[in-house]
Amino acid sequence: RKAAPKKAAAKKAPKAAVAPAVARASKAVDTAQAAVNAESKALAAARKEATAAAGKAKSSGKKSDKNAAARARGKVSKSNAKMTTLRAKLADAKGKLKAAQADARVKDKMAAIEARVAAADAAGKAKAAADVEKAVAAFSKTKSAQLARAEAKRAKQRASAAAKQIAAAKKGPAKRKAPRRKKAS
Repeated sequence: RKAAPKKAAAKKAPKAAVAPAVARASKAVDTAQAAVNAESKALAAARKEATAAAGKAKSSGKKSDKNAAARARGKVSKSNAKMTTLRAKLADAKGKLKAAQADARVKDKMAAIEARVAAADAAGKAKAAADVEKAVAAFSKTKSAQLARAEAKRAKQRASAAAKQIAAAKKGPAKRKAPRRKKAS
């Protein structure tokens, strides 16, 4: 049976710039981890040396070998104490890194929400402007038709009045009644 063809790897979005606080905390973790690693190697070497010195002191029984074994044990205990403090520093640095990362995530979320709101506001304003333009165009169309009908009606009335005046003028001058005089008493 043939193997299924491999899918192309999905393209990952480029990572956003790392926040300065996260970068500092990450550097502190790296430094602390390097110190722990170095001291761990030194402790392993000291333990090996102490084991060898203890074996030599046991087999020879010389005072100088016993002193060397004691010095090696002291070196191991010092190295252990140093490792304890370095591990505490590393744990503290890791805690600070997690806190900085959490803060950065919150800030990123806030920025994304603000951007989404700003985009929605811009879209809303654009839609409102388009709706206003559409409403103005519709009102303009209906109002202009209404005004045109009213003007046509007035023009018809003016034409009718003018036709009546012309007809009256063709008839000739109208006879005027003499004004009534009041009787003298």
